[in-house]
Amino acid sequence: MGYLFLTIIILTIIAYYLNGEELIAPSFLFSVAFLVASFFALLNGEKWGYNLNNSTYFVIVFGILEFIIISYIIRTIFRTHPNGINKANTDHTVFINNRKLIYVEIIQFIFVFVIIWEVKKVTGQSDITKAVNMLNYSANGFIGMSYELPTYAKLMQNFNFAVGIFGEYLFIKELVENRKFKIIFFIEVLFALSGSLLSGSRGGTLIAIVSLLVFYMLIQQKRIDWNPRKNLISILLIIIIATIVLFLFKQTTTWVGRGEETRSSFDYISIYMGAEIKNLDLFINNGMFPIKTELFGQQTFVTIYDFLIKHLNYPAQTYNLVLPFQSVNGYGLGNVYTVFYPWLYDFGYSGILFLTLIMASISEIIYEISIKSSQNIAPYIRLFYGGTVAPCIVFSFFSNRFFEAMNIITIIVTIVIYWFINHFLVKEINKNE
Repeated sequence: MGYLFLTIIILTIIAYYLNGEELIAPSFLFSVAFLVASFFALLNGEKWGYNLNNSTYFVIVFGILEFIIISYIIRTIFRTHPNGINKANTDHTVFINNRKLIYVEIIQFIFVFVIIWEVKKVTGQSDITKAVNMLNYSANGFIGMSYELPTYAKLMQNFNFAVGIFGEYLFIKELVENRKFKIIFFIEVLFALSGSLLSGSRGGTLIAIVSLLVFYMLIQQKRIDWNPRKNLISILLIIIIATIVLFLFKQTTTWVGRGEETRSSFDYISIYMGAEIKNLDLFINNGMFPIKTELFGQQTFVTIYDFLIKHLNYPAQTYNLVLPFQSVNGYGLGNVYTVFYPWLYDFGYSGILFLTLIMASISEIIYEISIKSSQNIAPYIRLFYGGTVAPCIVFSFFSNRFFEAMNIITIIVTIVIYWFINHFLVKEINKNE
């Protein structure tokens, strides 16, 4: 474990400087994610065992290294483009129609009550915390009963979260550029932070927190006076926020109906922040991969197959991810295995090579476009990078969030909402007119 941690420190430093000290560049986020996970795994070495299979070490190290190399190549291609990177957007002034935003927020509050009513109706529970817990357990295959919200309720959830991400961007923009705390935008931040709780999941809340930090850096880097030396302040801010989130994480179990957690805060956090590496090691030690099924990339592309089965009548049965719970030396380790697990499960070691290439390429291209984009008050591509892509990269140490986020309908609906809300709320006046 110690060698892995030290190696990832070196890789993270390399990624930091290769990316021009940009804290939200994809390869830096990817490296930092595994750095934190390996740190927690090292702290638990006495309980879980310090020894790590050589194959596990090389899968993680070469996966990170490949991600850094691919990202750097694509970055170099973009940065040599003659248009360069615009540091500031000075050709137009944008005004937000606050009255219209208030109308939207009233609709969002109505959506929340409708969603709560549907969750209780679908699960047959009058207690909302128990209801959302049953909904979440059903979605993850932990119980035999199948509970699913109707499509219109899911669309309401998507709308509230997408508009919430839009509001996060405006809130941070106003805070950074004008030093103003706008309540009307902060309400949208709360919608983004709380939305997924009605599905019994805290993942959406964590995504919204990561999005806030990414938007902060995106806007800071766009400023003419931005200097990498200011990163120290940003790093301290991130550490403070992360510490607060980790401190409160155990207490949030009751919010989603999971009851009081009996384990210590450190043990509980470690399962979410470091056990993934040990679980991956246990899987690799078994050597039972790749596992061939009738579906190509069954575990990697589960969201895509879910779309094909439900909406295009693809001839296959709906299925859940194969994520067995693990334990070692009497300690439960949960059932998450890092982003590399489904790739190994489906394709073996070759899957690490090709899927890292795909993920790094897509992530870096979207990032490069997002930092150049200046159309609209909240450019769609920036919202997509900060609200979807960057969080998926950050949680790569946890699971295959990147490919699981490739839900075609959700992506289309989200982009449409970004387009609608930009045009509905924003009035743009050119300075030259």
